[in-house]
Amino acid sequence: MSEPRPILRYSNLPLIRTGTSPVFEFLPDGTLHALRADNVLLNLLLGCPVGGSLHRIALVVADAHGRRAVTLAGPGGGLFSADEHSACWETEVDGIEATAVLQPIRDGWVIEVTATNHLSHPVIVQAVHGLDLGLTTQFAARLNESYTSQYVDHHEIIDPELGHVIASRQNLAVDGKYPWLIQAWIEGTAGFSTDAVDFFGPQGTRGSLVRGLVDAPAPGRVRQDETSYPAIYSKPAVVPPGAVLTRRYIAQYRADHPAASGPEDVTCLHQAIEDLPVMEFPVPPQLQAAPPPTCVLHGRHPSKAGLEAWFGTDWSAVETLGNGEIGSAFIGNERRHLVTRMKEDTAARPHALILRSGSAVDAVNDHLDTTCHMAGVFQSLLAVGHPSFHRLLSPVRERFGLQRFSGQRIGIRNADGISWLGIPSAFVMSLTSCEWIYQLDGRRIRVTAEVSTGAPEATTSLVVEAGEPAEFVISHGLVGGEREGEEDASIALDGFTAIVQAGPDSLARKHFPDAKFTVEALDPTAFRNIGGSERLGFEQAATSHLVYETAAVKEFGLRLSGFTRAYVARPKAQPVWQAATRALRVSGVDLPEVEALDAILPWFIHNGIIHYSDPHGLEQWNGGAWGCRDVTQGSVELLLAIDRNDAVRETLVSVFSHQYLGSGDWPQWFMLDPFGWIQQRHMHGDIPLWPLKALCDYIENSSDFAFLDELVDWTDANTARPVDKPTTILAHVEAAVAWMRQQCFPGTALLRYGEGDWDDSLQPARPELREHMVSTWTVALSYQVLRRLEELEQRSGKSIAGLAGFADAVHADFHRWLVVDGVASGFFVFDEDGKAGHPLLHPRDTETGIHYRLLPMKRAIISGLFSKEQAEHHLVIIREKLLAADGARLMDRPAPYRGGPRKIFERAESSAAFAREIGVFYSHAHLRYLEMLSILGERDALWLGLQQVNPVGLTRSVPHALPRQANLYFSSSDAAVHDRYEAADRYEDIVAGKIPVAGGWRLYSSGPGLFCHLVRTRVLGLRRHYDRVCLDPILPEIANGLETTLTWDGKPLKVVFHRGSPAVRLNGKDVETTETPHPYRRGGFSVDASLFSSLLKDDKNLLEIKTP
Repeated sequence: MSEPRPILRYSNLPLIRTGTSPVFEFLPDGTLHALRADNVLLNLLLGCPVGGSLHRIALVVADAHGRRAVTLAGPGGGLFSADEHSACWETEVDGIEATAVLQPIRDGWVIEVTATNHLSHPVIVQAVHGLDLGLTTQFAARLNESYTSQYVDHHEIIDPELGHVIASRQNLAVDGKYPWLIQAWIEGTAGFSTDAVDFFGPQGTRGSLVRGLVDAPAPGRVRQDETSYPAIYSKPAVVPPGAVLTRRYIAQYRADHPAASGPEDVTCLHQAIEDLPVMEFPVPPQLQAAPPPTCVLHGRHPSKAGLEAWFGTDWSAVETLGNGEIGSAFIGNERRHLVTRMKEDTAARPHALILRSGSAVDAVNDHLDTTCHMAGVFQSLLAVGHPSFHRLLSPVRERFGLQRFSGQRIGIRNADGISWLGIPSAFVMSLTSCEWIYQLDGRRIRVTAEVSTGAPEATTSLVVEAGEPAEFVISHGLVGGEREGEEDASIALDGFTAIVQAGPDSLARKHFPDAKFTVEALDPTAFRNIGGSERLGFEQAATSHLVYETAAVKEFGLRLSGFTRAYVARPKAQPVWQAATRALRVSGVDLPEVEALDAILPWFIHNGIIHYSDPHGLEQWNGGAWGCRDVTQGSVELLLAIDRNDAVRETLVSVFSHQYLGSGDWPQWFMLDPFGWIQQRHMHGDIPLWPLKALCDYIENSSDFAFLDELVDWTDANTARPVDKPTTILAHVEAAVAWMRQQCFPGTALLRYGEGDWDDSLQPARPELREHMVSTWTVALSYQVLRRLEELEQRSGKSIAGLAGFADAVHADFHRWLVVDGVASGFFVFDEDGKAGHPLLHPRDTETGIHYRLLPMKRAIISGLFSKEQAEHHLVIIREKLLAADGARLMDRPAPYRGGPRKIFERAESSAAFAREIGVFYSHAHLRYLEMLSILGERDALWLGLQQVNPVGLTRSVPHALPRQANLYFSSSDAAVHDRYEAADRYEDIVAGKIPVAGGWRLYSSGPGLFCHLVRTRVLGLRRHYDRVCLDPILPEIANGLETTLTWDGKPLKVVFHRGSPAVRLNGKDVETTETPHPYRRGGFSVDASLFSSLLKDDKNLLEIKTP
């Protein structure tokens, strides 16, 4: 075995620093690694030797032959040199000689770009500068670049001399300050774009070109999206033969800009221009060539005949694109998901999937997870032990394929170099594998990534199915810890096996001293070389990559595995992924909605299990924590939906063990063990209610009253460490009830708002609101929990201290204070003396402009706080004020946006992007609205609403939905507007469905669990309530004859739903029933649970339900 070699740390890069504050950190080839000012990282993505950076300086040259780019800074750019005083790029392309010289000035920098025309005819030249902007700490930017970008406000200022000036402000404070940058071309800015989607364009249609340099000019309007990237264009000018054109770019930085950007801010640019000295731009010595552009090889667009030859014809839920071509489909009974290149080219978010090894459902630290991206990233973010703290492979940090060497990539070596596989002709996902089919000129290649259902390992295999053998290069971007480039880690080689290990002081190794990863060749004879990033042309002592090179072969395979300790197989592990395909299915009615529902159920079970056992997502790819609110909603409800009471019990033990001793509350979130001491101490005011609700969910479903006597530890609020003073779950419950009483606003039974409620965007911006404001939704939830605890107390025979009379008091105060003029307020703010106050998010609200909020209305109905008449009244309000073409919206209009400064709510007033909760449609809230509809018996609306959050066949229910991945949960429906201002101006059009909507962040949400639980317990109406089985389907007439298969107490059960005279038959026997009590409508059937269980067989069961 070779001596261990260090994995590259960015702090050891051979950087050339230009300037002081801001200071540019360049690699010797001109790649911008970082642009810093004190603790602020101005750029968004750190540049690296192999992956490059997003910084661009270029010329756009146009003549009779068309438009072409001359790149100075960026892949394929010019020769570079730099010192502490200046940096220079030089190149000559097709008769155009170009130079760019950067020189720092006070609080900023200037770049002088010159173009000399050596052609025999005139050309039109335009200079372009593009820079990704984060304007935050390096830690925050790298935690999530998309989230960071959503809070960078880009503001256009029209100046008579400078033209389009772009000011960018980070709206999330950095140590109490708001970093800010303003930029323009001194001779005049003609156009601009502010997000990478406009400048670079989709990777499948771009190839190695940049849309903003070769296509039409920049759109010239602000777009607030997820990759902050101001690109500004100088005024074009005609350059005659032999002439020289000069253009100067200027930028000014401020560490703190408390106010929103405005017209007066351009003054600082004019002052800087006026103060510019007579500048000399000496060219530093030691010129070095820029890295060449990466050659990408995409698969051909497949024909239908080709797809059928590859995958057969057993397809369902086929998606046809606007041009008539197939976009996606589901294959076979296992519902493998097929996606074509045409669909990938049209989807805003590239297709991807998280795979997890093992066969157990629970959250343990001995399984492996990996993320596969359709666009040629065969594995990435591969981790074992914890999805954040112990990683082998680097993540994909942007969705445009710009930093092409993250994760595992495969290239084909040819006479011209290496062509890296990009978007395939077709991509197929199953619950445990992904396949890429590349139909190329003269060759068809199939790549498969698969995780084991046993050991923590994954494999990548490639087969040349048609055509000649080829030489392949397989690169792996290495982490060896938490974040690439920031960890002490090492790699050792033993033949064609690599061993990667995090440093001994890393978080992972402190808990798992023997933790390591291995990458090994399945057939070593297929390989010719193994090494580091020098195999990619980057010589350095440390390596950022592991690279395999094959001989000319038709197939090869690699196994990637990781261990936190010696792996021990679980002899009784339940095959969770196989069970997911049959845990809950529907059929029996030839309706596209039924086909779509059956297609998505296995996938939402998959999504929910990932969220539970390996909590992270595709956009929210950092994770590994349980949010107390999330795990006790989506995870618990998913586990109940798939008949896993045992896992719910284990989950509740873990959650209650993190309850704080003494105070009785919980952290907002805590990391999975053994890192549970990493947690967020302060929490939103609703958090302690959710463990109590989940406890009731569990015992109502299981009748496990003995669980109340289970001994469970506590957590110390100061150290976040376990306290070895176990008490019963009942004592934990009593502590939580005591906390609730203490947190009520004085003189009332209404819980104070604290740090917020479910809607994270509405955290209070003013300290006094934490104490004097009440969330009507939180109060309604508290009433629901208290009433259910009362029933638990009565049925268990165990008294719960502090419970008596609490729910009645909440009911009285709710109606006294929170229902104003017959309408439930969103919030209520008490005066200092507590004797009066005023509602917010209510028709009387003159402060926010928002008059209706969905959450309190639906929760008040779900909890039974409203009378039948009040429920019907609020249902009318919801339909008239809160329903949109894509479903139920959080409020009747978005919160006001003023460029970033906030008055009442934190994120709602500071997010520059109209997305996620800010976009006012959150799928989780829509699902709870559907729960409300089921309680009211609104069959048709419930059926429609279910389709509106099912990505399969979505355009049937939401015709204006843009293409999106069809096998993953999307957390929001984001209107395709450019910014908050357009959203406010055109909100009525958004509601009416006149503006297209895109899918939001994927997978990491409680939503998949809520969806599955809703289908089983509300739509199909199959649930337990202590000693009764409730059969209460809420199905539309068109679903007459629907069938479902599921498990009940571990036994297979088929259920058939019919219209007719009310009756229930189980295995051919009529079952005696009573009517379930219900406050708002006629109830369903109620069956004695013991009788129901006695009629079940071990192998096959048929339940027939007839409803009027």
